[in-house]
Amino acid sequence: MGLLSRIKSLVAEVPVAYGRATKELAQSVELTGRRVEHRAGQSFFGRLVGRITGRDRKAQIQTDRDLVGHQRAFVERLEEMRLRGIVLDADVARVAGHVRRLAYVSGHAEEMAASNAADIAALSDVVASLAELVDACRSRLDAHQRLLDVHSAELAEHARILADHAQALADHDERITSGELWQSSEDFFEQTVGLWLDGRTYADLPWICQIVLLSQEVWTGACGHFELRAGAASPSRESWAKFRPKLSRAILSDPRSKGRWDGRRPVPAILDDLVGEVRDADQAMMVAEILGVGLVPEFATEQGPLSAALSMALDLSSRDGDARRPKPGVEAFSRARELVWMPGTISVDGLVRRLVDEQATAQLAARHDLQRGVSPKTSQ
Repeated sequence: MGLLSRIKSLVAEVPVAYGRATKELAQSVELTGRRVEHRAGQSFFGRLVGRITGRDRKAQIQTDRDLVGHQRAFVERLEEMRLRGIVLDADVARVAGHVRRLAYVSGHAEEMAASNAADIAALSDVVASLAELVDACRSRLDAHQRLLDVHSAELAEHARILADHAQALADHDERITSGELWQSSEDFFEQTVGLWLDGRTYADLPWICQIVLLSQEVWTGACGHFELRAGAASPSRESWAKFRPKLSRAILSDPRSKGRWDGRRPVPAILDDLVGEVRDADQAMMVAEILGVGLVPEFATEQGPLSAALSMALDLSSRDGDARRPKPGVEAFSRARELVWMPGTISVDGLVRRLVDEQATAQLAARHDLQRGVSPKTSQ
């Protein structure tokens, strides 16, 4: 086993001994060199004595051996270093290849990074320009929104003004319509009542029949329409029931209404006297049918209690062609009073006002039913 092999074996067991072995080899070379120098520096007689005694030869042999050994060690060391260099050169070449590839990749990456940086810079400029454009658009939109808010407020104010004007026009139109309706109702009232006062209408009928039919004529005409419109505009009775007291005063002021009876009188007796004043059964039947007798509920107008008793008395007196049926007023009063309460006695003033009010109320209710699209039968 050579020196280098023994050193390797030792280093395998004790790795830290490699440095010491290297130092020891270097020291041995140094000592050999010193011996050579020592021999070279001996005197003549020293070298002579050495040759005689053989000491010089031994030293020469030892020196030669050391030199040979050192040379072998250096050769082995150099061989080892050569082998290691070959391996190292292969590793270095492999690493160099990786380094070259890495350098290429790095260079390409740098180029891409530079290109990306340029693109990013350009994109940043575009984004900055876009941000400026967005800010400008937002500012313009804010300005437009403020302008729209101003216009909206102005339009709202104009709409309010127009609504006020529309309401004023509607109120004015309603006043004009009400005024025209009042005037037409007034004209109709004066004409209708004037004809009766002149004796040109209902003259052949008994006085009570004249009152009932005159009232029905007034309220089925323009005066009834006025009550419907005025009542819808104002709940106050005084504002829409203006023609009722006016008609009552007109009837009571007529000479035919004077001296009928004094104070209060029983209603059945008044109805019997009425039946006695009827000319014949046809006349009694005509008045009764005008007041709704014989009509189906869908077409009949619901009468007040006194008007119903009156029409019932006339209807009873006209049956079987007998207009002089005894006491039809008593029977009619009893039947009517079973359905709704009515006073047992009444004055002339009370009779007129009650008949006028009943006809007005009945026609107003019929107009309300027609306005709602409800038949009288349904509304009952």
